[in-house]
Amino acid sequence: MPGFRALALDQRGHGDSNAPHDADYRIASMAHDLAAFADTLRLERFPLVGHSMGGRRAAAT
Repeated sequence: MPGFRALALDQRGHGDSNAPHDADYRIASMAHDLAAFADTLRLERFPLVGHSMGGRRAAAT
């Protein structure tokens, strides 16, 4: 879509990311990761789409 860009976050322990040493896969912790990702990129308002577990993380953010 013109005017939009797509960003994909590789959540901890999924895809090519490393598994956390403390095995912390709580929804709240992963929602915090997503918020930190958005803060790092200075994203203030953005549409958020998630599938399966990613949908739960998106809803918790």
